[in-house]
Amino acid sequence: MFYVDNPGKTVFEIFDFSHEAILGMISILQLDEFEVTVQNYYEMLELGQAYKMFQVMDKCEEFLLKTKKVSIETKLKLSEIFELHFLQFRTMERITCIDHLENILDENMDIGEKTYDALIEKLKQLKADEEKDDRQLCTCKKNHSR
Repeated sequence: MFYVDNPGKTVFEIFDFSHEAILGMISILQLDEFEVTVQNYYEMLELGQAYKMFQVMDKCEEFLLKTKKVSIETKLKLSEIFELHFLQFRTMERITCIDHLENILDENMDIGEKTYDALIEKLKQLKADEEKDDRQLCTCKKNHSR
């Protein structure tokens, strides 16, 4: 970002983001309609975080909460990177399969400590629920061999 201060005018030139992302941020801030999509949500999150634009962050989080086009694993990583706590909470609620949760833990070694701890707690909860009901509670519709 480059900042120029002229008497009577303030100009910000932003080089690190695409035109679409900047336009989206401005639209959100002016309460205009702007669609967050699978193609632009990540850059919009970066932009919102870089300039502390919480309206932009909220709009992206809202998109991520609703979309099924972004994987649970990706949502967990995004919730950690951009400190989207509600996204993390709601994404964790959607995990109902012990096998899926174990795969997430096995395949995502770069996941942060807090998210990892939350996933371990969720795993304990799912196993306790399964033992309590003496049946498999998985709702992912996959055949599991246990």
